[in-house]
Amino acid sequence: MRLNMELNADKQLIRKVLGNKNRYIIPRYQREYSWEKEEISEYYVDILKQLRFSKEVESDDYFIGSILLTGDYNSSGKELEVVDGQQRLTTITIFLSALAETLSKINESKLSDNVWKYIIAEDDNGEEYPILFNEMQYPYFQYYIQRKNKVKMDPTCEEEDRIKFAFDYFESNLKEENLRRNIRNVILDVDIDNYTYPDLLKAIRDQVLNCYVICIWTTETKYANEIFEILNAKGKQLTSVDLIKNNIFKILKKEVPDDPKIKWKKIKNTLSYENGRIDFSTFFRQYWISKYKKVTYDKLYDNFMSTIEENEESYSKFVNDLYEESKLYMKIVNPKREDYDNRKEYYYLVESLKTVNENFGIKQTRIAYMALFNAKDKGIITNKQFKNVIQIIEDFHFVYNAVCALRANAFESIYSQFAISLNKAEDANQAEKAIEILHTRLKELYPTYEVFEGRFIKLQYSKKAINTNLVSKYVVNRIDKYYSKRETIRDDGSVEHILSEDRDVEYSLNIGNLILLEIGINGDCDNKDFKTKIGLYKKSRFEGVEKFIKDYKDIDIWGQAEIEERAKKLARIVYNNNKNCSTN
Repeated sequence: MRLNMELNADKQLIRKVLGNKNRYIIPRYQREYSWEKEEISEYYVDILKQLRFSKEVESDDYFIGSILLTGDYNSSGKELEVVDGQQRLTTITIFLSALAETLSKINESKLSDNVWKYIIAEDDNGEEYPILFNEMQYPYFQYYIQRKNKVKMDPTCEEEDRIKFAFDYFESNLKEENLRRNIRNVILDVDIDNYTYPDLLKAIRDQVLNCYVICIWTTETKYANEIFEILNAKGKQLTSVDLIKNNIFKILKKEVPDDPKIKWKKIKNTLSYENGRIDFSTFFRQYWISKYKKVTYDKLYDNFMSTIEENEESYSKFVNDLYEESKLYMKIVNPKREDYDNRKEYYYLVESLKTVNENFGIKQTRIAYMALFNAKDKGIITNKQFKNVIQIIEDFHFVYNAVCALRANAFESIYSQFAISLNKAEDANQAEKAIEILHTRLKELYPTYEVFEGRFIKLQYSKKAINTNLVSKYVVNRIDKYYSKRETIRDDGSVEHILSEDRDVEYSLNIGNLILLEIGINGDCDNKDFKTKIGLYKKSRFEGVEKFIKDYKDIDIWGQAEIEERAKKLARIVYNNNKNCSTN
């Protein structure tokens, strides 16, 4: 950075910063709003600590840091870019919004309107505009924070979650009962009951507005990003993804019809679904190591800078690809039959992805799945090959993780190497080679039968929640699929305890005592004895039940010995009928 760069600095009250009719623009290259409960609560408590109680409640001087702007700060009504300090300004705006709403709820409408003047300003034509504007937060921040008549919107990304949390936190802690209690906790020996609630809120308003910052500004906007990087060398560390985003949008300055900043926000929205939300950094890293190189989170930025050419064409292409991959990623994380137009030939895929994600809790497989989908779309692997690898992965993690509970440390590297090779494959032969290498490596890690059996025969299932319920239910359905030659589990099956469940009889919960029955027949069985249950089992059309009746038709009593013997028999069936078993 040039040493003779023109910089101006002055001590400024927040009252003046937000009240001089300037508009503060948070550039798209800035990192998203990142303050969480720790920072939010610290700011709130610091505001309370500055209050002075005498005849009236008074505010005090309080320095809250610096803000750095590009533009002419001294000219009223101008647009200035916030290079540093956007976290503070955003938090202050959220706090003032919560304060204004609190005042409105206690019918202090005039006081509320005066607070709004530091959130929304008017130009000379009487047109309102938000004093703080961030394109990447639009429209959530504007609708939820910067409107008197708030539009209630559900957050669609982590940043919006944090914005909502901050507002809800401030609003809750400004309620009279909470505020009085918090002041008592922060400031000792104050008879808080001597002060009215509106007076307390006015004092807090004054304290927020009378805090001061060191305001630094420069008109040399081309150096904004250099200043940004220097000022962020200390304090809360920017993540690699923040730095990558900063660099991308530093280069992609021009507005284009297919605006990358819109794509970036769409990616965040894409990563949300009805059951939760995927962390952007998690997705980004898995995307990166499926295509480029396996690196740790802290090495992502350096690897990005050395891999992707620093120009508009490369960065636009990268953001577009990231967006497309985010849609694919969500089909993997949150698979639905509708993703495949409810075509039956893809039911197995939805079931397998759900099993690995939810039942087994394995996330590293997503790296491989992304490459597999892309290879199928490119036509370098067949549907049969695709299906085979999906089943190989599920089969492996069923034995290795779900049953044997072995450590999964090595799989990120294995799947990264596979994905990169498959993504680089130019024809079917290269793709097949990548698949062969993956299968070989998984077979090498496949546990021995002795290890598997030792864990398998200890699996239990109970109508009450226990740790192995998910795995045991999966096993029961897997055995049913084995006997029935089905690809997917039945919709009308339920787990039956052959010897009725008794929590005091531990072996009644054992995997060897479980079978899949139709829901109705299962209900009829209830707590009946073994002979009576066999008669009811004969009504079943499930092949696995027919096999059970055939094997045990001559047994009168079903007890511990039979359960333990059957558990070992099932273990052998499940182990050998796995695509990673050396006999296959």
